[in-house]
Amino acid sequence: MDVIQLNTLIIKKDTNNRLSRGMRCYKEGLVLDVKSMADREYGSLDIYGKVMSENDINVYNINLSFDIKKGDLIYTECNCIDFENNCDFNSTYICKHIGATFYKFVEAVEEKKKIKNSSCENISEDKEIDKDELAKKIIKELMGSIQYAPTGGNKRKLEFTIIDDCKEMDYFRLLVRDEMIKFIVDCVAQTYRADAAGISESTNIPEEFGTKSLQRVSLCALIENETDVVLSLGDIGKYPTVGELADFILESE
Repeated sequence: MDVIQLNTLIIKKDTNNRLSRGMRCYKEGLVLDVKSMADREYGSLDIYGKVMSENDINVYNINLSFDIKKGDLIYTECNCIDFENNCDFNSTYICKHIGATFYKFVEAVEEKKKIKNSSCENISEDKEIDKDELAKKIIKELMGSIQYAPTGGNKRKLEFTIIDDCKEMDYFRLLVRDEMIKFIVDCVAQTYRADAAGISESTNIPEEFGTKSLQRVSLCALIENETDVVLSLGDIGKYPTVGELADFILESE
């Protein structure tokens, strides 16, 4: 399901004509943050956002949930007055902040497509590829500088993008995956105060370090802070090894 189909779904739910106001909020730059998480197993797409009020006093937290398999918008949430006054009668009510978040999500999707296309269009089928140089170029363009500070200091957001249609796809996927595994290892080591040298891709986190909820919350928060992928406590059990958790995060980006 592409953004055009998603847009059609959200228009159908706009019973109070709030999308035009949402577009105005979006154009005024009031959307502070947007991120999304797709679950291929359950066929769901969740979009999360933070939108500033027009008077700069409040920041509203937004959530939209789509059932991709059924092709439907199944849940919306915002803590603004308009939404709270109408959500009891409509579980998919659209306020202007939800609309603004959706439009920012569409912008992010289109921007990623442009970057991906520009990275792939210069690859010639007849020319031998210098894998190392091309890897550096694509990683720089798609993900920015892959840096993190698991033990403190200035942090820069990690932005991971799976390359779907570039030649030599598997080579670049492995490069990105290696960086993610190193990142997860450092997060686990910091959370459980363990030696990173003893943690590997095959390390089973619950078996090695226990299942205490407080530590899982800390691990999820540390990963989310760097990747913008929202993890639940159950995800640590569902994807117990470092490698499985890394793959899940990469697929969710």
